[in-house]
Amino acid sequence: HEAPHTHDETHICSENFKQTKALLEYMIHHNEHHAEELADLLEVLPKKAQKKLTAAIRTFEAANVELQEVLACLE
Repeated sequence: HEAPHTHDETHICSENFKQTKALLEYMIHHNEHHAEELADLLEVLPKKAQKKLTAAIRTFEAANVELQEVLACLE
């Protein structure tokens, strides 16, 4: 008879925890890379498009702030 495996804030399966942290770190890096790629396009766009793209870049940056805070909660 196996005991049920439950998850709460004080007991997180070690392997799942490592995978979750790794995924969050990957997503932060991934978002940074996309923001950099988008920033490279700014110079060739008309002003109106530059403003929209700048807003999109800020969205990636804002998401990374949130993801960093999630990671901090896991430390």
